[in-house]
Amino acid sequence: MMNRQTDHLVRMVDDLLDVSRISQGKIELRKASVNLVDLVSQATESVRRVTQQKQQQLRVSLPASPVEM
Repeated sequence: MMNRQTDHLVRMVDDLLDVSRISQGKIELRKASVNLVDLVSQATESVRRVTQQKQQQLRVSLPASPVEM
């Protein structure tokens, strides 16, 4: 539990540092298309074990074809 919280805080700090670098023009952002179906599937799988451990259900209904953004 403590490791997970520490990892979460580290990611938050990294994200804040990235925002700072972007606002200072030190990082260039590039646009790229993303398949939202794949993205949601990956996110769902990353939390599935936690939801099962807590005896919760996570249901996601995704289209068969890719959704590009």
